[in-house]
Amino acid sequence: MKVIITYMSHSGNTKIIAEAIFQEIQEEKEIKELNEINDLEGYDLAFVGFPMHGFGAPEEAKDFLEKQALRPRGNQMLRGWNAHVSSLER
Repeated sequence: MKVIITYMSHSGNTKIIAEAIFQEIQEEKEIKELNEINDLEGYDLAFVGFPMHGFGAPEEAKDFLEKQALRPRGNQMLRGWNAHVSSLER
């Protein structure tokens, strides 16, 4: 199984969570910022993290997720999270 952990982070909180997820995955894996990838082709499992802006996802994250939803994936799984906290221990 090939796994991608991708994220966008403004304060650094989402990056901390992405790195924690990356450390726990035992399969073949990659970690990249969201702006470094165009699609999820070739991955069996994808984690997508982003901060909350107001009451929703940033436009870049929405655009990326909408593009991915339109592509047929077979058995691929997509998981998401957001880091909506005032502070995380670093």
